[in-house]
Amino acid sequence: MYITLVHLTLGCLFLALLLSWIAGNKASSLLYSKSEQQLHQRAKNLFIWTIVLSIPTAAALGGVVTMAVKLPPDYDLGMLICVPILTLSLALLWVRSMPKLLRMRKNTGRKSSDPLPVRMLYRASEPAFILPYQLLSLCTLTIFYLTLSVAVSLHSMPLTIPLSMLGFAAAILWMIHGERSSRVTLPKAKLNRRPSERFVRRLAIAIAIVLLAGTPYYNAFDKIDLPEALTMTNNADNLHSFGFYIEQ
Repeated sequence: MYITLVHLTLGCLFLALLLSWIAGNKASSLLYSKSEQQLHQRAKNLFIWTIVLSIPTAAALGGVVTMAVKLPPDYDLGMLICVPILTLSLALLWVRSMPKLLRMRKNTGRKSSDPLPVRMLYRASEPAFILPYQLLSLCTLTIFYLTLSVAVSLHSMPLTIPLSMLGFAAAILWMIHGERSSRVTLPKAKLNRRPSERFVRRLAIAIAIVLLAGTPYYNAFDKIDLPEALTMTNNADNLHSFGFYIEQ
C-alpha cells in the first residue's frame, strides 16, 4: 500500500514537472506572437495546458499530504515542507497567471492581423505572468527529489541544497524575464527568438531533469525493499529509512 502510494506520488510529480515545463515554454513564447490572432490562439492553448497540468499537480499534492500526515511532525520535516511549497506554487499559477491569461484572451478577441501594440507585448512578457509556470516546474522537481531523500530533516544537507537551488533558480528566472520585459518598452526594440539557442537551452534543461529525477529514483528503490503492507516485524528499519513511521 505504502510503496504504491510512493510510486503514484512520484509519477504524478514527474508528469506535473513535464507539463509545467512545456507550459512555461509556451508562456514565454507568447511574446513572439506576430498578431492579435496568433496571440489569442496561443493564449487559448496555454489556458488548456494550465488546466491539464493542474490535474497531476493536485494529485501529487494529495499524495504528498497523505505521506506527510502519516509521519510525526518531529520525524520527517522534509515531507511537511513539501506541502506548502507545492500548494503555494499551484496557487500562484491560478491567482497570478490565470487572471492575466484570461485578460489577454479577452483583449485579443478581435483576432486582427495587425502587429501587437507595445502594451500587449509587455503584458505577455511580465515576469509575474511567466514565472509561476516555471516556478511550478522547479517546485515539482524539488519535491520529487525530497520525496526520494532518505531520513530528511530541516538541518540535513539533502534538504538545504535543493531548497537553496530552488530559490536561486527562481531569482535568476525573475531577473531574466524582467530584463526581457524591460526591452519590450524600448523604442524600436527587436525581439529575436533565436530558435537554435532556445533548442540548446531546452535540451540542456531536459537532460538535467532526467539525470536529477532518474538517478535518485533508481538508487533509492535499489537500496530499499518495502513490503506491500506494514507489519511490526517486517522490514521496519527500511521503512524508517525511507520516511515511514511505525510505532513499536
